[in-house]
Amino acid sequence: MIAGTARTRTARPRLWLAVPPRAPAPPPRRLGERALRARLVAHLAGRGIALRRGPGVSHAGGHVGYLHDPAGAGLDLEWIRPRDAVALARRAYSPAEARRLAALPAARQAAAFIELWVLKEAAGKALGLDLFAALARCRFEVSGGRIRGRVPGRRRWCAALYAPRPLLRLAWFAPDGGPEPVAVEWSAATGRERPARWHRIATGGTRRGGPR
Repeated sequence: MIAGTARTRTARPRLWLAVPPRAPAPPPRRLGERALRARLVAHLAGRGIALRRGPGVSHAGGHVGYLHDPAGAGLDLEWIRPRDAVALARRAYSPAEARRLAALPAARQAAAFIELWVLKEAAGKALGLDLFAALARCRFEVSGGRIRGRVPGRRRWCAALYAPRPLLRLAWFAPDGGPEPVAVEWSAATGRERPARWHRIATGGTRRGGPR
């Protein structure tokens, strides 16, 4: 669960997840995400926040995410779909990552594939890498509630992985470390915000010069 005290919230980055008026029917389509983003832009403008393109914007499964963090942390959202996760991992991920995924129960493989994907893409956005470089050069392991891995360079970093919905995964990656964002959901149906009560799957990162 994401939380923050009243004292610390003003100093921490903020993360909005815009929720569509109706739950997306499977398989989720990207129809409506542009309109939802426009409504989120208007909502944030009313709070004096301008939503801009950059590493903190993502959308998937009818939802839109925005991370307001001047430090340039990255955000990614992806929806879990049935797929041959092992074959895709062998093409897109490192051999070690693909082997770990293949060793999981079949029922966990599609989710595990997406969990690595959102971490890699969030890291790539924050580090200024294109998608192919991020998939190849940002390497992660998610196990026991911890994220371990390596990214290009010797900068310290922090990351977190969440499940805002059973089939939706969200990753946050801060390239120089930093506080975990305070997250809220904004409902397009009601126009109101509420504190996020998401399942936090894992967190982790590195200190300068090595894994933590």
